[in-house]
Amino acid sequence: MKRVLPLLLALAGLATSCRSLILEDRMVCPSFLFFDIDNPGPLESYNRVRIASFSYPETNLTLADTTVLRRIQDKDYYMKVPKADAVQGFGVAGFDGALVRNGSEVVVEPGENYVPLFRFSYRTPALEEKVLIPVELFKDYCRITLQFTRSDAFSCAQGLFPFYLVVSGNTVGIDGLSGLPVRGSFRYTPEEEQEGRFQVLVPRQADRTLQIEIWAKEGQYIEEGLLDTYNLWQLIQTDDRFSWDARNLPDLYILLDYTENKVEITVEPWIKEGSLSYDI
Repeated sequence: MKRVLPLLLALAGLATSCRSLILEDRMVCPSFLFFDIDNPGPLESYNRVRIASFSYPETNLTLADTTVLRRIQDKDYYMKVPKADAVQGFGVAGFDGALVRNGSEVVVEPGENYVPLFRFSYRTPALEEKVLIPVELFKDYCRITLQFTRSDAFSCAQGLFPFYLVVSGNTVGIDGLSGLPVRGSFRYTPEEEQEGRFQVLVPRQADRTLQIEIWAKEGQYIEEGLLDTYNLWQLIQTDDRFSWDARNLPDLYILLDYTENKVEITVEPWIKEGSLSYDI
């Protein structure tokens, strides 16, 4: 009898294990999701990555977590999810300074600049104990540099550039799961980095409302208040090398000659492609 009790306990242990030989519903056992980022080049090993998992085809959030790129690439990080025919989700890096709302929307408040967001999404069967998911990062932001040329033509007695800019639109972020723009009020006043030079980050755009306003600095110009408004979306779309639907959004360098009402746009993808100039 002394040998019977340990044997019964061992069999009970097998019955509750995911490796049990007894027929059972293995769907209650977890699946461990590992990720293999195919192109981590734009990021540093210490960059934080937020990863979320959702049910499929429903989009119920099952788990969200934050780690660093190094742990993902070293296969030292995994997500523990219930086994299912399929799960889906996303990961974002460069999200610091943004808000994550409704489980998947990465957005900023009015008055805030957007963030240098890189994103991946995935959908995979999760029936095995361990699942390795290859993913690819997408650049989901555009860095726009606006440089006024001949800025000395407007200099006041103190030798200062007399304008400041406000960039506005109706897109505040990206849905990490779908990759679609999130609508909302975006309004940001970039700092003047050097004379007549400004920089702003914007997400993929939901509509054509992206614009720049040129304002006179108080007491530094012959006029006051709002001087001009340019539809930045239309200016950018004149260059057929740029698309808001690109897999990786290029950056833009815009030279604006306010005295002659001319603009030159340089598209700056990861591989540079040249520039285009025209009158406005």
